[in-house]
Parts: sequence; structure tokens; C-alpha cells
Amino acid sequence: MNPKRLLAAVAGAAMLSPIPIAMTTTAAEAATTVDTRIVINKTSSVYTYKTAITISGQVQGQHPQDGWGPVAETPGKVALYRKVAPYSSWKWVASDSTESSFSFRTLAYANTTYRVVYTGGSTDSWTFPATSNWRAIKARRDSGAKIVKSSSGRLYMQGNVDPGWANKSVKIVRSNYSKGTYKTYKWVKTNKYGAYKASVAAPRSGRYYYRVIISASAPAFVQTTSPTWYTYKSY
Repeated sequence: MNPKRLLAAVAGAAMLSPIPIAMTTTAAEAATTVDTRIVINKTSSVYTYKTAITISGQVQGQHPQDGWGPVAETPGKVALYRKVAPYSSWKWVASDSTESSFSFRTLAYANTTYRVVYTGGSTDSWTFPATSNWRAIKARRDSGAKIVKSSSGRLYMQGNVDPGWANKSVKIVRSNYSKGTYKTYKWVKTNKYGAYKASVAAPRSGRYYYRVIISASAPAFVQTTSPTWYTYKSY
């Protein structure tokens, strides 16, 4: 490790590779303290229950002349914490010893705020103060929706809501066009396991497009809108 390396000297760049900086120091000189920040890469704003989420990014320092760039490797660490609705406490998820570029993988369980914390670190030349940043990610229930055809030729929209949607209603909406206006087709109640099943129709010509809607249940989940399924007559 080059103890005199601080950060890449390209102002405004979000993700850069560290490069050496031509500076000289003596043992008697104090390390220079620079501002630090955490840049978190963009993610989707809503995830379906139990799907994978990647929280990644970079810890950056601000060089006095050259601007923001990744910090040098130090004994400091980066940790990920989460606060899951409706709870108010933060829970540790994972740690990463590579400050300049971090990546954490977790699963969506409910509306969650993620916090990335850098402990701070220093080299002979530079001191990087502790800092943190956060990202709020919403979760939706998994509708499990799909259209199936019975042995008698009837069409059904069915699924199993995950998690916990026992003895509650889900709404099936329909449109004549995939990107058209969807109107309520019917309501169906789940059983004690969260499963549902309802017959759906096919048009004489063209297609009908269907989606399943599950209401939001604050503060843990936002509304679910299933992927689109369609029916048509086959002769």
C-alpha cells in the first residue's frame, strides 16, 4: 500500500480508482484531515418480498486541490445496518474491509432504511473522518400471480400471497390493452394460507390483460401490482 495515496483527482466523478498523489511529508508533519462522504449507487426504489438487494458504492475523500475521489485503504471498515419497519432500532447486517469500493447483498423483507457507516481511518499523510449515508427501500408482497388453464379449458388467475395475507381480499383488474387503463374485474378472498383463485375470461378476439393488486399495509409494505398476464381465444 502506498501510504501517500489519497484519492483520484477527477472532480465530480462518482466512482474512480485511487491513484498516487505526488506529495512529500516528513514524520514531524501532521496528517491532513479531509472531508469524507459515502456515495451509494442507484437502486430500484421498490423490491418484491425476499428478492435480492445490492447496496454498493464508494467512500470518498475531498483532496484540497483535486476534489472528490476514493479514499486510500486504511484499517478503517465499512458496515451496513438496517432499520426494518415498524421497528425503530438499527441492526448490523455486514461489514466490508475495502473502503474505496463496497458491496453488500441482502434480501427485501419489509420497508427498510439502510445505513452505510464508515469508521474512519488514516495514513501517514491523510486522515479520513468517520461518515455515513442512508438509502430507503420499499418492499411489496409477492402476489404469486399467474393464469392457468384447467383440464376442462377454463382459465383461472391464481397465486399465494407472501407473506401473511390470510383471509383477506385481493383485487383483479383488467384492460383491453397492456398499457391501457385497468379497471376492477373482481375481488377474491384468500384462504388461511394466503392462496387465491378466480376464473378469468378470454375475449372473442384480441386479448384481455390482467393484474393482481394487493393493498398496502403501512408501515411494512407498499401496494403490490403483479406482472401482467393476458388471455385470448385459441381455436
